[in-house]
Amino acid sequence: MWLKLCLLLIYVTALFIIARLIEAVTWYETGSLSRRLLDPMTLSVMKLKALLHQRGVTYDSVVEKSDLTQLVEGTGPAMEDEVELSLSEESATDETVFESGAHFYEQVEDAKDSVWMIFVSMGETSNLRFISDQTWKSIKKRILRFGVRAGVMDCTRYQRYCNAKGLTSPQLLLALPQDFKTKASVKMHTYTGSPRESAINNWIHNKLDEKINTINSYKEFKYDWLKYKHNFLDPEIRTVLFTKEGVMPMFYSALSLRFPGRVRFGKADMKNSLKDEFSSYFKNNSKTSGPLPHYLIITPEDKFLYGIQRGEYLTFESLEIFLKSLYPSLNDLFILSFVIVNVMSWFEFFEVQGTFFKRLRKLLWCAIKYNVLLIMMWLPLVGLFSLPYFEKLIMIGLKFVRFISTSSFASLVRKDFLFYTKHVFSLTSSFLMYALIIGFVQYRKSDNSTDVDSSEEDDLWNFNQMRTLEHLIRPADSIGQLEAGFGRFGTISSPTLWLRPSGSVDYIQQLPTWKFQVSKFPPTESQKLNSPEVLNTGRMAGKTIEEIGSIGIHNIERMKEEIQCDEKLMADICSNSCFPTGYLPNTQCVICLDDYMHGIILCGLPCRHSFHEQCILSWLNRDNHFCPVCRWPADQPKNVTLHLHCE
Repeated sequence: MWLKLCLLLIYVTALFIIARLIEAVTWYETGSLSRRLLDPMTLSVMKLKALLHQRGVTYDSVVEKSDLTQLVEGTGPAMEDEVELSLSEESATDETVFESGAHFYEQVEDAKDSVWMIFVSMGETSNLRFISDQTWKSIKKRILRFGVRAGVMDCTRYQRYCNAKGLTSPQLLLALPQDFKTKASVKMHTYTGSPRESAINNWIHNKLDEKINTINSYKEFKYDWLKYKHNFLDPEIRTVLFTKEGVMPMFYSALSLRFPGRVRFGKADMKNSLKDEFSSYFKNNSKTSGPLPHYLIITPEDKFLYGIQRGEYLTFESLEIFLKSLYPSLNDLFILSFVIVNVMSWFEFFEVQGTFFKRLRKLLWCAIKYNVLLIMMWLPLVGLFSLPYFEKLIMIGLKFVRFISTSSFASLVRKDFLFYTKHVFSLTSSFLMYALIIGFVQYRKSDNSTDVDSSEEDDLWNFNQMRTLEHLIRPADSIGQLEAGFGRFGTISSPTLWLRPSGSVDYIQQLPTWKFQVSKFPPTESQKLNSPEVLNTGRMAGKTIEEIGSIGIHNIERMKEEIQCDEKLMADICSNSCFPTGYLPNTQCVICLDDYMHGIILCGLPCRHSFHEQCILSWLNRDNHFCPVCRWPADQPKNVTLHLHCE
């Protein structure tokens, strides 16, 4: 897991470097960076309309180019990359078709932070619809780019639920959160005006504007917006739009409903009376100086204007990402971790060597494992965050997040995120190329290994401690790695078919052999029996007790000398290194129970036990393909990490 996380961080770093190289090429060719302010009068009418359409400003009754220019200037400056973004952006036209009353309640009424535009119809015919299909598609295309979700409710499928809600005729509904709370109730607004597209768009825009707080005086702004009544750990974010034309862009109004309980939105129309009151404030603050309009962001730590740094566009998506980075919710963090974990699991598909189905099996297993671990990690975290004792700790964490999110580096990261999300095909292609390179390196690395199959089987269950958290859940696996094959002892304690070799018996010819050599030889049993010093019971007759005692003491001393001779013999065997390195020195064959003689040929098994060559060959040729001492398979190598005497 940790290896895949490092690979993903390397890929993200490479994307960041590529984006900086693209900016360097742009600077070299044009002499300036992509963030360049443009004069709206130099833009064509098509670009002006695309820019207004992206910001959510209605221009149906405007004909002259000067009027379009005034609308653009009234909502904010025009930047070169923002104009290019407005021309290339195409909103999706997806809609949700409610299948039942429970589905409608789950998606609309139970969702506390979303805005819904609902098209209620009484059938498929045109006379049973409030507006035509073409008008509905045009409205969807406009509102979906501002986070307003579209849904179709056919009351012919569930008339009882529609009757309970009072939906007895074709109409349009707008579902909005009622209060500035995290779990505010949803209120339904019914449109009763003209079925023209422009009238419906103006009605939606006005309903969204009603949710923005209006600032009527500088005193209200100073005490209710600039000052925090609670301590400095208060995480609430406040944003105020100062405009002189009275134009409220729809992207700003729609965002006021996406952050209930987290971000408070306000507006101030800079008329003659208010302009004089706010002029001193803007002059005394260098971060808020400049021509109107101003998108002022207020945090407990600082106050600054949105749209000054690179990557801060006057669009719904850009401002939403910016506010989420200042005050992320648990749902935002969970989605981010979910995406990271599932992208990491795709590396498994390219790292594994084998057929397509084997790679797919490993990918599914890795994705399931990572997602289960993610859920197991988030469940206790959610419980801890709900405790009142951790409230101050959460506030400190959010304060640290705001400190990072307001930096120049964070603005570049947000800019790159917007850029790559607009070029999904390029992002996917680059990731596949990166993963293929990693797979090729892994293939060349595994090609040098001599036991690929066994390593793949071990990787399926015995995970490396640096790549996963498996050792925390199954600590017995780490203990079992003290010696290879240690877990097989319970199985091989009795002879079974598992002990029979699956291949040939050619391994017998490859077993190591050597000569047993010592410099000193103990007396043989025949020499001991023929020794004149051996006690003769026939001569004991007629001896006195004192004479018999002296003879017994003499024999005990003789036995001590023999034991000391045997110990010197083992020391001499070990010192002369007549056994290969790693083999257990011994002086007797456990098969025939005879002592080793000088110059005799010995044969060793992979378990590091030795025997007479003829004895062990006869043992193995009788289909006993295991060690007579420890019963380790004779055709399988054994990596001994423990001392042999520990057996």
